[in-house]
This record gives sequence, structure tokens and C-alpha cells, in this order.
Amino acid sequence: MDAQKLHSIRHECATLKDGSPHPSRPQIPVVVGQETWSRIHALFRELLASANSNIDLDIDPLAAVWSDALTDLCMFVRNAAAMDQSNQAAANSADIVSDIISTIRVSLRCEMTYPEAKKCGAAAGQALSNMATNNKPLQRQLMESEIRDCKSPIESIYVYLLASTNSKTNMAGLMLILNTIKDDDSLSKLLCTTETGQMLAGRVGEMFGESNDDEADEKTMLYVILEEIIQRGHLTLLLTTDPALEAYGLLNALAVYCNENPGSLV
Repeated sequence: MDAQKLHSIRHECATLKDGSPHPSRPQIPVVVGQETWSRIHALFRELLASANSNIDLDIDPLAAVWSDALTDLCMFVRNAAAMDQSNQAAANSADIVSDIISTIRVSLRCEMTYPEAKKCGAAAGQALSNMATNNKPLQRQLMESEIRDCKSPIESIYVYLLASTNSKTNMAGLMLILNTIKDDDSLSKLLCTTETGQMLAGRVGEMFGESNDDEADEKTMLYVILEEIIQRGHLTLLLTTDPALEAYGLLNALAVYCNENPGSLV
């Protein structure tokens, strides 16, 4: 893709983002038409194909423009999914979830090189989290493909989100995990009994143990996830005989839980 073509796509993506459903734009219909979703999918595919072929994300000066275009598309998806739940199904039928997952992977691989890529990863994580909110079929699909059937734990999209150096991306990953396991015993158990799931839950425990700010939103989110695991009796599935940072965090969360629920048996 040449520079002129990329800048043209970047302009179209920015226009789409500025016209996305949002509380600050009440004049814009909240339901997005299927034609628009198809166009967004086509733009995702063209941009992602460029990343796989003729844009070197480590050295190409066009990489920032490419990343900004993807960010705008992700922000459109994030806004539309939050504004009306029917947009989730329409976007999913256009294969937008696959586009978002690919965007997370490619952007977070180069977030240390480009600040634009870090912003893109956060927007993509937020878009995926919003797509999965109150969407049990998608939550189950993601848990099965990215946790149960994941051949390499470090390739799980959940692990990508929590491994990011951007706290906004981390929060999107935590929200996605919480929305998925909350009030769902089978998915909570799946998280705690698979290799990838245990690695992910261990990372949550490690982050909880490392955090010194009890008032931080991230620590609150971490605790709520661990509380869900504790309440369902799945914590023992995560604890091993080997001391580790994540074990410290998990036990710390258990202590907090017992302190807040003195009559509970865990």
C-alpha cells in the first residue's frame, strides 16, 4: 500500500470514528447498518494485510498512520457496541471480532516502538470488551478458543491484554475476564483448570499482589475477579506447592475476602 492510499484510508477511518454512535452525538442513530459494518471489515482487512506484507512496523514511517487508522476503526466498534447491543450481533456477523483480535495482536507486538500502537491496543481491547459485555455466546466462544483450545498460552488474547505496558489495555482485559466469569460457574472453572487459564488467573493474582494502591480502580477490578473465583470454590485449583508471586497475590486476596466475609467458608 502506497502512502497516498494509506492516508486516504486513514481519512475514511477518522470520518467513521467521528460519526460513530456516542452520547455526545445524539443526532447520530445508535444502530449501525450492515453496509457500514461490511465497509469497516473491509478496511480492517486492508490495513491488517499491509501489516503482514509491505509495512515494516519497526522502521516504516507510515506505521504511525497505519496505527491511527486502526485505532479509529476500533473506537468506532467500541462506541457502537456500548451504545446498542444489536450492534454486537451485526458486527459479529461481519467478522469484526476476528478483526479486533488480529489488531490487538499486531499492535501490542510493537507498542514499545510506537506510542500510536499502544493507543491502538487499548482501543482494540476496549472494543473487544464492549463487544463481549452481556454477550454470553461471544464470551463462551472467546473462552473456548483463547483459553481451552489455545495451543500456546502466551498467544492467548487475554494474555496479550494483561501483558501490555498500557494500564488502559490491562483494564480492558480485566473487564473482559470479569464479564465472562461473573455468575458463570462453568467458565470460571474453565479459567482455573486449563493451562492458559491458570497462567492468566496467576497473572491476575500477581498483579493484585504487586499493587500497593488499595484505592486504584485496577486493584479493585483485580479483587472482584479473584473474589468471583474464591466464592465459587475454585481458588484451590490455582494454588500449588511452589511459592510464587501469583500465589502471594491469590492468598492476599483470600485474606481480604475472609476479612470482609468473616462467617464464610472457602
